[in-house]
Amino acid sequence: MAYLESPTLAVDRQVRARLAARERVLHLAFGEAELPVLPEAATALASGTHINSYGPVAGSAEARAAVAQVLRSTPQPYPPPRMR
Repeated sequence: MAYLESPTLAVDRQVRARLAARERVLHLAFGEAELPVLPEAATALASGTHINSYGPVAGSAEARAAVAQVLRSTPQPYPPPRMR
């Protein structure tokens, strides 16, 4: 019987290959980032503890607006049409 590779492991394998090839990768397909949490993010997360369901797939309008503001104010390797 053949087994299919899990999507998570497949993405991890592809990311590792791209990193090994010294490509620029923004790796968002991980389970635990082990990165420090910014105090502002911790405050925002704590204020939403009463919400116990999944939010919109694309994120809330407020979150998208905040990300867009940051992306517009810093140099990015992506052209503006990709920031929606």
